[in-house]
Amino acid sequence: MSTLIIDTATDRTSVGIFKDGVAVFYAFHDGAMAHGEALPKIVAE
Repeated sequence: MSTLIIDTATDRTSVGIFKDGVAVFYAFHDGAMAHGEALPKIVAE
């Protein structure tokens, strides 16, 4: 099973994808209080 995790609780926007409990992707963007703007940048990387 794959799980997408998005954390916007602080000024760091974090995105992770886990497959069977193992991280296959993780990225973050610091200083982004505008999380909606940070998410596309993370995906583009």
